[in-house]
Amino acid sequence: MPSPSRRRRAAAARRATAGGGLAATPILDWEHPRVLELAAGVQDPGAGTGRDLLITAHRLIAARVRPVYAMNEGQPVSRTLALGRGSCSQRLALLEAVARACGIASRVRGLLVEGRFWYPRFPGCGR
Repeated sequence: MPSPSRRRRAAAARRATAGGGLAATPILDWEHPRVLELAAGVQDPGAGTGRDLLITAHRLIAARVRPVYAMNEGQPVSRTLALGRGSCSQRLALLEAVARACGIASRVRGLLVEGRFWYPRFPGCGR
């Protein structure tokens, strides 16, 4: 097993080579009318800080979008809103899109889990 310092150096090297930025991906279609409508529902002049706005947005998303197990992580947030259900990462993407629609810059770093991990747990997900 590698030493802690070697693991830290390896993690730093991965971060240095990872791509990314603040540009929205097709998943974050935050300018879609559905997303803008949701964002308008959380923008209150007396809402306080950006943190308060995000807490309000999170509560609103939790009330409107039912949590489900889903494998389509490339689904646009406008579709998640239209369906009224989404996985944890789809709902997180929706929160990120609402943040952007409210003028709060965001960047999410994720962890990729191979589908074969989930197949035995959720029969019928496909392979």
